[in-house]
Amino acid sequence: MKLKRKYIDTDPMMSTILVFVTLVLLPLFLSFNFFLPLKNAFYDFAMTDINYAKLRSPEKELADTNIVLIDIGGMSNSELSDLLNILNQNEPRVIGIDKELRDDDDTAANNSLAKALSNVNRLVLSNRLIYNEDTKLFDSISESSGIFTKYGISGFTNQITIDDRSHETVRTFKIYTKVYAGADSQLARKETGSQLVLKDSIVHPFPVEVVLMFDPEKVQNLYSRNNAEEIINFRGYFNKYFFIAGEQVLNYEFNPNLFNGKILLLSYFDPFNTSPLFGYKYYSPLDSNYTGKSFPDMYGIEIHANVISMIINENYFNIIPSWLAIVLAFILCYLMIVAYKYIDGKYQTWYELLSLVIFVMVSLILLGANYYSYHLLMLDLNLNYALFAIILASPIYEAYTKSIKPLLLRIFKNKS
Repeated sequence: MKLKRKYIDTDPMMSTILVFVTLVLLPLFLSFNFFLPLKNAFYDFAMTDINYAKLRSPEKELADTNIVLIDIGGMSNSELSDLLNILNQNEPRVIGIDKELRDDDDTAANNSLAKALSNVNRLVLSNRLIYNEDTKLFDSISESSGIFTKYGISGFTNQITIDDRSHETVRTFKIYTKVYAGADSQLARKETGSQLVLKDSIVHPFPVEVVLMFDPEKVQNLYSRNNAEEIINFRGYFNKYFFIAGEQVLNYEFNPNLFNGKILLLSYFDPFNTSPLFGYKYYSPLDSNYTGKSFPDMYGIEIHANVISMIINENYFNIIPSWLAIVLAFILCYLMIVAYKYIDGKYQTWYELLSLVIFVMVSLILLGANYYSYHLLMLDLNLNYALFAIILASPIYEAYTKSIKPLLLRIFKNKS
């Protein structure tokens, strides 16, 4: 007991416990529809976003010359087949198509596209996992027509592989996920254009399947990390890769060496933002407005390019476990409240100013540690817990010492 009294101060300890109880209960408070925007912002915040948005110099990031982005927006099956024939002549290493290919009324165009796909040496097509709101599982897959899928492998393009969080920032990608056998019939799914999964299966994302075709050893190294999910090390937007419009390819307006031995990613994207459509875009940490976002900033194909580049170059981030991040946050919060109590007892007149100074200093230390570890050590310190804890530390300490503790003492005194 003497050791406890000497090294552990009850008021700071109780205040710290109350801080973390508040953090646990806060999501319940924010679950009301009225607070939904605040809840979305609360869950979608990551301290590491500041690194990309404010502290990193994008111009210092080198372009990845292994990857070429090709815009195929608005192309018919006939035009796409012509495009693929031209690309095939230039001997690319891999062609990945982030678009579900459908057979249309033009049978000749469908057959021409199928033939062009059959000539691709290494072809990766895309599909999309369908989330069942009732079972809370993926139980079906939306994919290209069968006339096309037999010529390549497919990978899912869902950037956030959970029910519906399209409003959230894409920071990670799944190495794999599981699709569970659906309970309803195959016939019931034909109207939606998706195929019911008849047995449980493990599926892999589009970027991983592309790298598997490019260099299988890189994917094996990815698997050896034993992570189900990886943080994306963003190189940048489309300008960090070669990019070209499909019309330019059809008109032979390109350097013959542009495609040779490269990964070609075909999809819809608008690098100059001339289109108001946002169906293909997501929020990314590269957005300079990392808080209060209104419009998504990165096309899905750009995210795929960043993931592929990271896997090929093996520029992976590590992250400290959540339990360790919580323990460190608890210790930091406790030490801050010990300092607050000391100031409150010795320099009460200066309490508000000095507590603010402590908060600013600790915040800057966290910011520096976050930047140093993320960019120099490739380590995510998982500091969100610490940040929210130190934000609540001062008001919770004041609430406990000025209101909660005196109230509890009066209650127990009256009972005795």
